[in-house]
Parts: sequence; C-alpha cells; structure tokens
Amino acid sequence: AESLTKIQTALGEYLERQRAAFPR
Repeated sequence: AESLTKIQTALGEYLERQRAAFPR
C-alpha cells in the first residue's frame, strides 16, 4: 500500500508538470 501511495504521488506530480509544460 505504501508503494502504491508513492506511485500515485509521483504520478500526480508528473501530471502537474505536464500541465505546466503544456498549458491549454
């Protein structure tokens, strides 16, 4: 469960970076 939380947190940060890099 801990590893899954880490993955979700990392994924969320990655998505935020993608949004910042490619704003609509």
